[in-house]
Amino acid sequence: MLSSLFRTNRCRALVLTLAWVTPALAQEERAGGMGSADSLDALIRAQHWSKARQLCEERLSTDSSDPAATFYAGFTRHMMGEKEAARDWYRKAARFPEVAGLAHYNLACLEATSGRSEAAVEELQRAKAAGYDDLLSIRGDSDLDSVRNDPRFPYFSGFERRRMEFTDGDFVDYLLLLPDQFDESRRCPLLIGMGPGSESIGAASTGMELFWGKPLTRRGWLVVCPAAPAGGWHSDHGGQVFAKFLDGITREFRVADDMFHIAGCSNGGYSAFRFAAKHPDRCRSLWLVPGSYSRGDRAAIPQLQEVSVRWFVGSADGPWFEAARRMNAELQSHGLDSVLQVFPGEGHVMQSLQGDGFARRLHQEFGPEDRPSEQ
Repeated sequence: MLSSLFRTNRCRALVLTLAWVTPALAQEERAGGMGSADSLDALIRAQHWSKARQLCEERLSTDSSDPAATFYAGFTRHMMGEKEAARDWYRKAARFPEVAGLAHYNLACLEATSGRSEAAVEELQRAKAAGYDDLLSIRGDSDLDSVRNDPRFPYFSGFERRRMEFTDGDFVDYLLLLPDQFDESRRCPLLIGMGPGSESIGAASTGMELFWGKPLTRRGWLVVCPAAPAGGWHSDHGGQVFAKFLDGITREFRVADDMFHIAGCSNGGYSAFRFAAKHPDRCRSLWLVPGSYSRGDRAAIPQLQEVSVRWFVGSADGPWFEAARRMNAELQSHGLDSVLQVFPGEGHVMQSLQGDGFARRLHQEFGPEDRPSEQ
């Protein structure tokens, strides 16, 4: 819970509202104890829970209706193992709209780690209703592992988890989203989404939720997001497994033009590039959100002559920004249809592509016109 807490701008904004030094702490500072940087932010990062709780209590003694102080009065107790007291403070904090989502979310974490699965799921549902939507933090929060497979889990819903097994013992776990009003007699465009980081099934769901999910299926797209097999996608074995997976999907579904589109975010971009290059006769477009290619994959660039490549990167994304500019120029020098779009001020997880952002761009370029059923 703590590691994910400070990944959210919302949480940091709450901390900054409490960035003061109280009289008692100021006296300690004058005595050579804490420096002026010891705001609540610094205290929590240093895991000085008792002092952080003192700061909140002094704030609440002068303003009992402070939302942030109320929330962190619960959070500090939570981290000190005082679960009953933390539960009470979180419930008080949940009355304030500014922190309601966070309070319900932390209540869910507390309940899940206390073996109270029913209460945890209920609190997650309240958190979502209150607007808590930090998907990356939710996906990586081990506090929720005990309830993540509950069918009522309110996040990452709407898609089906499947396993494709092969006769040689290999298998691929993947997520599937069918087009709205799916008609198996009609061909539909296929997007294969490669998730970030470890490219696990959890990472696959992150990519699905952030970029290529419901907005695409509403436009008639079939979306599949495979998790990496044992050994990862970047091994020779991973390439063989992907080829079998691709064959399996195209046997089961009628895919438009018998071509797939592939997208990858972050580490998944490496995989997307590699598989587009390995199957250029079956790949229509490659989307890197952001992405890159390894030195070993450079030799495959000429094979992408018939594949449209679209790069997206935030200008504040450090080495990814520089790599995208350099690699896009390299692809263009080989005569490829490669286009780079930079989002000013954005970082690694681009908000401009979330929601409808990615789906709209993909569909505008490659979405098929409405067509009658094909035999």
